[in-house]
Amino acid sequence: MFKKIVCVFATFSLAVPLIWSSTSYAAANASVGLNINGLLRNDGEAKVIDQTAFVPIRTIDFLPDLQVSWDNKTKTVTVTNANTKEKVTLVAGNKVASKGKDKISLSAPARIIDGVTYVPFRFIGEAFGATVKWDNASKSVAIYNTDPAVIDSLNSKDLKTARTAALKLPRISFHEEFTTSDESHSTTYYFPYGEVKRFFISNHGVTQYFEVKDNAAWVIWEGVDRVKKRYINLGSA
Repeated sequence: MFKKIVCVFATFSLAVPLIWSSTSYAAANASVGLNINGLLRNDGEAKVIDQTAFVPIRTIDFLPDLQVSWDNKTKTVTVTNANTKEKVTLVAGNKVASKGKDKISLSAPARIIDGVTYVPFRFIGEAFGATVKWDNASKSVAIYNTDPAVIDSLNSKDLKTARTAALKLPRISFHEEFTTSDESHSTTYYFPYGEVKRFFISNHGVTQYFEVKDNAAWVIWEGVDRVKKRYINLGSA
């Protein structure tokens, strides 16, 4: 089964494979790409400073259920989970943040750059239970939340249940994805025989290969189908 799938996809033009890890952040003041729950947010304003990824506070609004406010008088950022009402506060220039009644030391504080307030992205994400990963090859950071129910189903012994869960995971890529003029709207899913944590998705003439790790589906490569479709005129009856 798996060998047949490989042969079919040998006709695709492949993107460069992604190399990713959770290693420390890169050189100071570099521009950073963002992937938030599977959506690229390359606005050019995220930065790496003192080996920490920083984003403008307005970026926090892209994270599900999180709301951010700014007190200009006290230079305080407050991030609130709209569902749980948990709050995290950071003061620009202060290396101690607060989460509820707890005090948390920061490796790098929130700061104001050219009139824009920046906060440490990893700290905000992890404070609210999100997963944060750094991709050194593309100088990008991914942050995502995975539904606990989906994680439970992913570990199910029932193959159909586990595969369905794999398709519901956040799909993470650090590059712009291929687009085509293919007008078809069918989506096809392929899993190697007996497997859950590797799969292909074919849609609109583009095929992507995913591997599941850290409760997300990571795009390893993608390609465009260059096989020309042939139409046969059967004539009139």
